[in-house]
Amino acid sequence: MRTMSNLEYGFLCTELSPLLIGKRLDKFYELDDGKFRISFGSLDLVAELSKRMNTTKYIEKSPEKPSDFAMGVRKYLDGAKITSFSQHGTDRIITIGFEKRMGDQSVKFSFIFEMFAKGNLILTDEVGKIVRSYKREEGKDRLIKTGVPYAYPAPSALSQIPSESELKKILADVAVSSSLSKLPLGTLYVKEALARTGIDAKRKGSELSASEISALSKAIREIVERAKPIVYMKDGAPAEFALASISSFSSYEPVPAASLNEAADEFFFANRDATEEQNKTNPELEAKIEKAKLRLEKQNEHLISLEKEMKECDAAGKAIYDNFETIERVLVAAKAGDELALARLGAKQNKKEGTVTVEL
Repeated sequence: MRTMSNLEYGFLCTELSPLLIGKRLDKFYELDDGKFRISFGSLDLVAELSKRMNTTKYIEKSPEKPSDFAMGVRKYLDGAKITSFSQHGTDRIITIGFEKRMGDQSVKFSFIFEMFAKGNLILTDEVGKIVRSYKREEGKDRLIKTGVPYAYPAPSALSQIPSESELKKILADVAVSSSLSKLPLGTLYVKEALARTGIDAKRKGSELSASEISALSKAIREIVERAKPIVYMKDGAPAEFALASISSFSSYEPVPAASLNEAADEFFFANRDATEEQNKTNPELEAKIEKAKLRLEKQNEHLISLEKEMKECDAAGKAIYDNFETIERVLVAAKAGDELALARLGAKQNKKEGTVTVEL
């Protein structure tokens, strides 16, 4: 399933800010599970949580009865004016600022689209308190629930265009593609940067030379700074879209797009049937996935236990090696029953249990 990346959401905001700021919200619809349409006069914005956001000319039929969530949002935002449209840092989070006249007061709201993981949609008031949320979530660091202050997830500490020193720090003893997945960029563009530099994605990041790291940093910079929307056509239909020339799409015909919004709109509309088929619930498959997750979780717990045991054994082995002479003298004294010698060595013998204890 094609999902939009950090880089694409940033580009999207650049396109949409001048188009949307100053417009008023006419209607908010929940079209399907996690899919929404917001009308601003003649302009319609569609958002599918965790997947995509773009303006659209393909208007889906609205539900006859609005959902409870849609009604709750309309209560606050019908007729509200957009004051800002921005990406949160370089994360997959879009925040739309609204202002609405309520009585004799002007009240501000923030509509926050969390497009990572399974996604969420949160409406907050001007002091940051949640007044509506599509899903209630409770995690280790955050609580998404009506009435509590909203907290953004911890932002990425990495630059979208990393310097050579930044790259060197994150390139670990695993596949380089895995190390680079930490960048707020997107898998598609990470793979393209590797392709442009001729670096095998499966190579260990720790093996890269200084010249390769430099070339990789340059390739990423070129992709980000020269971003432009392209639709990739196959048999006369959009097969993909991107913000760069993508090596793996060489079998498709690249066609420059007027905007990323247009490119995304054409792609998702053309591939809607395939996407809907992918999203159909498969109970048997879901059960297998859940079973695999539980098995993996148990294996990870066992691995952690083994690693802890191995560290303890390593520490014990080192202590024995470093104090070999002392241990040998303790054993000789214990065999001879020389309690005075054992005391001098700081050892204690338990003849009943047949043990000797010494602090190393």
